[in-house]
Amino acid sequence: KDFPPKVLSDQLQHMQLSRNGIYDPKLLCADCETRMGRFDNEGIDVLLHQYDRLAKPVPWLPKELVLGVSGIEVGRLKRFILSVLWRAHASQLPFFEKTNLGPYADLLRSHLKLDHLDWVDRYAVILVRFDGRPLTGLFERGIMLSPIRERIEGCWCHRIYLPPFQTIVCVTQKQPKALTSPIALRLGSEMLVLQQSKLGPNVLAKIQRLVQHAQSALERPRRQ
Repeated sequence: KDFPPKVLSDQLQHMQLSRNGIYDPKLLCADCETRMGRFDNEGIDVLLHQYDRLAKPVPWLPKELVLGVSGIEVGRLKRFILSVLWRAHASQLPFFEKTNLGPYADLLRSHLKLDHLDWVDRYAVILVRFDGRPLTGLFERGIMLSPIRERIEGCWCHRIYLPPFQTIVCVTQKQPKALTSPIALRLGSEMLVLQQSKLGPNVLAKIQRLVQHAQSALERPRRQ
């Protein structure tokens, strides 16, 4: 049976091993709780149930770099990821204290209330799957790391862990080129997922290099 991820602060020694994950009872009204719960179910279905079955090499990209997933609704997955980010921003819990959407929080909140998905590409989202050590062992046990806010190409972005995936999200009007590349999640397109063998202290630089590599490969003529 699926359950919310366990959580972990940004210092590995401060582990919180609750099977119920982090829950803020003051965050949402009952109707919003139901709505966000639907988003969660849609995201969990893709990341935990469909990904391993549907992920395949992309013919014009090296399989160790990127895998493609067809047959899923990328817009629903992006909405789930963005809803996680908004909830992290709105929560008063210390675990989410590094999340800050600034003036874009109200705009994202209003978008999440819409029934259609035409708005999701207003935000840049890249998805990365980690398959190696040292943190895969933690991810396999459903342990999360705290969301982090940091600059990429001068733009504020957030790094969110959804074991065994990591997402890089930018909600600002100006967005880094790395996150608007062909590798980013786009409504109506195949889901492309960067593959990263391991985490380290320079993880953002590694992801940027992966994005640049993938973008260069995508811009070459596709092999027939």
